[in-house]
Amino acid sequence: MADSALPLLQAVVALLKAQPDIAALVGPRIYGAAPSKGSAVKYPFMLVTCDSAPFAADSFSGMEHTLRIQAFARESKPGTVLTLRKLAFDAIDRKEINLALPNSQLILAEFDGIATAFPEPDGRTYQSLIEFKVLVN
Repeated sequence: MADSALPLLQAVVALLKAQPDIAALVGPRIYGAAPSKGSAVKYPFMLVTCDSAPFAADSFSGMEHTLRIQAFARESKPGTVLTLRKLAFDAIDRKEINLALPNSQLILAEFDGIATAFPEPDGRTYQSLIEFKVLVN
């Protein structure tokens, strides 16, 4: 079983950057790691991360990932981050064919029921979050 986390993250970032409606809102600002606090962060942006664990079934073994997509905007209301969350859902949920992973087979990519939006403690930023269950052989 090869670790498929990095290829998955790279494929998701590429997929999201290729979505015209997402690109219109965030441009190239879709990251696999949070921008450093010392840098000048431009909003809105998206962050793609995952938690991973081994997975085994009768017919294959691989990895199960909890794919997490966050959107951040400098707004006092959730409009932009909710739009980005919906666009991420539309691009990924049950659309395994959209994600090509080298040397791996994507078995499942589906919304796992966690989606939220909330203001950050700084009072100037809104965040949305959506999670997907992803199985890779």
